[in-house]
Amino acid sequence: MELFMVGLVLSASLCFDIGVANVAVMQTSITRGIKPGISMGLGATTSDLIYAILSLVGLSLLLNNIYVRYILWIGGTLVLVYMTYLMLKDAFKKRSLNLEAENSKGKSSLYKDYLKGFTLTASSPTGFIWFATVGGSIISATINNQSKAEILYFFGGFLLFNLLWSLFLPIVVKKAEHLVGPKILNIFSFIAAIIFLYFAGHVFIDGYKNLLN
Repeated sequence: MELFMVGLVLSASLCFDIGVANVAVMQTSITRGIKPGISMGLGATTSDLIYAILSLVGLSLLLNNIYVRYILWIGGTLVLVYMTYLMLKDAFKKRSLNLEAENSKGKSSLYKDYLKGFTLTASSPTGFIWFATVGGSIISATINNQSKAEILYFFGGFLLFNLLWSLFLPIVVKKAEHLVGPKILNIFSFIAAIIFLYFAGHVFIDGYKNLLN
């Protein structure tokens, strides 16, 4: 259950980080409806899951190296603290959602929306860097010495929150269009800051226990 919850919260930290994919889902949900927004969100979920699996496969080959573990410990903690700072900065910044980016008259299939969500997430430099640094550090601190069956719980939690987010975001944004903009974006950024701070402590304490004790 602990691995399931860590996977759930890790997924939340990624989802609450307002990047290009989330903004695109918001725009699509408002201008074209809930179903296209959900389809785009599911595409982003697929990309996130693939990145998470690749992070695990890469780390399983590297975690036997003590120097790599130290880098993930120290570097991951510092990056997470920095991400906390960036999210707090975003939480108090004036932001706007460019609703003209999507044209409600344009027709697109749900499959194309899915591919767009997948492509936006897969090609996002911030997403790749997130999994290479933050995600790698958290995953290594979480699944170290765990069995394959237990690791499935971690990915179960990760996938569950991503799927819930894909449903939650389009529905909430569409139902509360007047709140979209500075308020909802700033709230998401503040929640992300809290989650990143939690994981900074998680990675640091785990590294201290396993590498120094």
